Amino acid sequence: QQTEMERYGALADRNLRLAMKVESTRGISTATVQMIGAIGLSALLFVAGAQALAGRLTAGDFVVLMTSMLTIIPGLKQLTNV
Repeated sequence: QQTEMERYGALADRNLRLAMKVESTRGISTATVQMIGAIGLSALLFVAGAQALAGRLTAGDFVVLMTSMLTIIPGLKQLTNV
C-alpha cells in the first residue's frame, strides 16, 4: 500500500510539472505570436499612412486596407489556440 502511494505521488508530481510546463509554454507562445502580429500590422499601417500622405493611396484604398487588417486579427488569435 505504501509503495503504491509513493508511486502515485511521484507520478502526480511529474504530471503537475509537465502540465505547468505546457501552460507556461502556451502563455509565452500566445504572447509572442500576438506581439509579432501587432508589430506586423503596425508596420503595415505605417507604410499605408506614408503612402496615403504621399498621395499614392486613396482614402478608399486605405479603408480597404484597414478592413483587411481587422479581418486578419481573429486568424492571428486562432494561431495561438492550436
